[in-house]
Amino acid sequence: MSRKSRIVLADSYYHIVARTVNRAMVFKDDHIKDMIAETIISVAKFSGVELISWCVMDNHIHVFVNVPSVPECYWNNPDVEPDTNAFTLRPALYNLPRWSPENSNNGVLSADELRPPTNFTLPDEEMVNRLAALRHWNKFERNKYLEKWTYLRSIGCGFKVDDEKDGYCRRMYNVSQFAKTIKESIAMKLNRMTGRKGILWDGRFYSGIV
Repeated sequence: MSRKSRIVLADSYYHIVARTVNRAMVFKDDHIKDMIAETIISVAKFSGVELISWCVMDNHIHVFVNVPSVPECYWNNPDVEPDTNAFTLRPALYNLPRWSPENSNNGVLSADELRPPTNFTLPDEEMVNRLAALRHWNKFERNKYLEKWTYLRSIGCGFKVDDEKDGYCRRMYNVSQFAKTIKESIAMKLNRMTGRKGILWDGRFYSGIV
């Protein structure tokens, strides 16, 4: 049986809930709760969502956010609004088999043909600022990364920077990508802090439109 699709709307408010596997009380310690709160805040800054409130319990988290549409200043084409919801929902146009006689390139779909285009991008400096928030970079680390991108553009390899930024854009302005990034980040940090192994989260997260 296929899993139930989420209800996703542009520029909407969501209540997100994620629980630990077997309802294990792994968030009891205050320093772990502090780490989780900091992670939620940093992921919101990276993702471009408005963080309204959050609550960290011993075995689950609640997050209340507004996921806005992509600001017009980031659109690649002023007449084409980016549909970030398509990154998760996979509209019929992009829900094709990888191989089909009708497909181009000798019947094999390319990576770009398999997923919707982003249709937006952020300036290099702003993108690096968001990465710095997500990865907790200091000023030196942030500047070093920006210098790397500037150098790549100077030698005619700006396409590498653009491809990398496109991957980051796919994680922005989207409720599912926001929750996924939070869960992944918390799991990795918690495992490093405590030495635990294995799955942390109990399946999919809940997201309801408020």
